[in-house]
Amino acid sequence: MNALVPQPRITLSTLALVALAAHAPAAAMGPIFTGPYVPVCTETSVSPSIATDGDRIFLDEAVAQENMAVVLRGYRYTDAAPSAAFPQGEGREEVYCGCQRVQIQRGMGEFAGDLPFFNVPDDAPTGDYSVELLPVSATCMSGGIRATCETSQQCVEPSLFVQPSYILSTTERVEFYGNSEDTDDHPAEMTFLIAGTSGTAFGQGGEAEHLVEWTASFPAGGEDSSHLTHADNTRLWASVPLFAGSERDMAVGECREECVAGDDSAEATCLEQCNLNLALGRFNNRVEFAIGGIEYDASPSKWWGVVAGAAAGGLACVGAAELGYPCSGLGGAHGSIGVAAAVGQGINELLEDDDDNLGTASAGASLGSNWGIGSTFGPVDFTGGSGGDLALWHRSRRVAAPRILEYSVRLASVEITDNYEESNCSPPNEVFVNARAELHRGTPSLPGSVRFPSGSGTYSLSEGDTRSFDPIEGSIASGTFTPETAPASPFLYMEVGVWEKDDDNDLMGVGAQTLAIADALNWHFLGEQESTTGGLFVRRVTFPVRFAVNGWAGSDEHCWPWWQAHGITPQAQEGGAIVELEVDLTWLQAPYVN
Repeated sequence: MNALVPQPRITLSTLALVALAAHAPAAAMGPIFTGPYVPVCTETSVSPSIATDGDRIFLDEAVAQENMAVVLRGYRYTDAAPSAAFPQGEGREEVYCGCQRVQIQRGMGEFAGDLPFFNVPDDAPTGDYSVELLPVSATCMSGGIRATCETSQQCVEPSLFVQPSYILSTTERVEFYGNSEDTDDHPAEMTFLIAGTSGTAFGQGGEAEHLVEWTASFPAGGEDSSHLTHADNTRLWASVPLFAGSERDMAVGECREECVAGDDSAEATCLEQCNLNLALGRFNNRVEFAIGGIEYDASPSKWWGVVAGAAAGGLACVGAAELGYPCSGLGGAHGSIGVAAAVGQGINELLEDDDDNLGTASAGASLGSNWGIGSTFGPVDFTGGSGGDLALWHRSRRVAAPRILEYSVRLASVEITDNYEESNCSPPNEVFVNARAELHRGTPSLPGSVRFPSGSGTYSLSEGDTRSFDPIEGSIASGTFTPETAPASPFLYMEVGVWEKDDDNDLMGVGAQTLAIADALNWHFLGEQESTTGGLFVRRVTFPVRFAVNGWAGSDEHCWPWWQAHGITPQAQEGGAIVELEVDLTWLQAPYVN
């Protein structure tokens, strides 16, 4: 990618100078401006400016009044997207017209007070949108895709950027009422397998698939460091993806809507594929996801890390890794038995000896219920297991998928807030970190983790010590794309696990966050708009992400005098750390140009 070159945003004053230069005599103004005529236009201030279907968009309360008409005009670009040289792009075509009345939000949540707003229409395709406010007395015409707006009463430029929509379901928390281990066999060593689908399975045997599939395992790590050790009656706060899917792959209406975002030459092919998937019955207008748990009694267990491999192989590989049959072995079955049964079946295949099946928690939603978007749901009990008592809370959101030109996630620092080593095992702690980050680009699974330090080394840290990392040393994940290949990404997933190396590694805590990309770009944006050396407009944000984690008393009985060894309670909190990451995102403002 070309280096970013800071440039002033195109404002009313700069546009006025350009327009003036286009018409001024050469003697007075120097060489005559020969570029395209750029009218003097204004932007209607909106927040957030990056959004998707259904999002609430707030207006300037000093300007907008209740029941004023909001006229939305949506544009696509058939030749070239907006740039510093061509602020309106080339071949800009109006493909959407809609109108709403301004509403007032009164005293709700973080936006307490009387705030004027409107909602992004559900039928609005991806594109740049101008927002024009008209008086209360103005007629609010009906509209939609291909509708034609009346001539504007003022010159308005796009200030709202509608992006493709994804449905994203995440964990909110897990309650460990009972982890299947008593005090004589602690800690409980738990790993979780996740899968989700939308659509009806098609293909045959090992080739069977859905239009949308999602698989993951939690937590990530290597041998003897990819599990949780939560005690009974404790709670894990973690946001882990249970399902992620583009709405255009989940419902034919959304599929057809997004076809309008491309140019004329691509639209017909896009619509043909939507109609074909409909005719073949591949849309089922449903979302299903499940999470299942395993508790390993063997220590170290041969299965540590195997679950991660199974998840990375896709839904057809749930439980298939190292089991003596190919990943395609479950391919034909999961479509008919459902995702929850497939997860349960995969977990049963992974069990051996006295390992415990912690059960499976599952949920689903339909297009008719707006994919279950709304409040947090729970408790959803883990059922069908041979031990343990767990419950899940989860939520679903519709999130925008902005195009990302460049991103990076790095480990900035680790601070030890509570020693894990106690009594005869004196500090310092021998610390290592498992971390992973994924900018979602449509792939059906999460990646593996990166170990810090690499290999088998550790950092010697006592309580209160901090280990800082330079940008290269702390790199977890990064990517640079061209304007043509910049992916539409709905979320960034980040996970860190802090460990104390021992005969049996001790967990000092795990944290996970699924961050909606549009939220980061909207709420962390404090600088000026920039452009690349090629002239395309971008927005760049850099911000910290902080995890405060803690562990639970585990396997360090060898650190205590022998007469105290059996007096350890696994309900006691032991070990803690604060981990800081630094995230950098660069959004490519240009919508799709085919």
